[in-house]
Amino acid sequence: MVQKLGPHCTRPTPGGKAWAGRANVVKALDNPEMFAYAPDSAIRIYRLVLPYQDQTAADLGGAGLADIIIASLGGYNHRNLYVEFPCNEWKQTITEIPYHLQILGEGVPILHAAGYRICAFNFSTGSPEPEVWQYLKAHNWGGLDLNKDAIGLHEYFSKNGFSQWHGLRHRLAHQWINGPHPPFIITETGIDNV
Repeated sequence: MVQKLGPHCTRPTPGGKAWAGRANVVKALDNPEMFAYAPDSAIRIYRLVLPYQDQTAADLGGAGLADIIIASLGGYNHRNLYVEFPCNEWKQTITEIPYHLQILGEGVPILHAAGYRICAFNFSTGSPEPEVWQYLKAHNWGGLDLNKDAIGLHEYFSKNGFSQWHGLRHRLAHQWINGPHPPFIITETGIDNV
């Protein structure tokens, strides 16, 4: 059962601040300012927007990405903060996931050493396929801490309602994994007309 839902804040508008002040989950992009309006108990998800994700990851590697994310937070941390890493909706297929894990493995120790929890993968709606979940499980979730970190999922749905293939995909993922994994946080959701 979904128990927590909150805004995806792109700008610190008055409406966004009011919503964040009542939310159980607040996702902020590029600037942690919106977290100041969230209740202390709220889960916080931070995402640094990388317009050229593939090139940035290739140029900086996981360690470089971790460093620029830490710098962009400007010292902000909170016991309920998760940092999206390495990128959003990135390298999700079975042929791409080994590179994703390489970048993740380079950055996870740096983020952990700086005191940050990680919300990894941030898979797009309807992704990934069962074999990717099995690969991640076999490769120890890329070094994520099962008790500290999380896996981000996006689960948009249509006006026709939820389906296990999109808006409730986390239920299928639990079945496919069939074992321990970091908890899921649905970091994006809503009705998508596309």
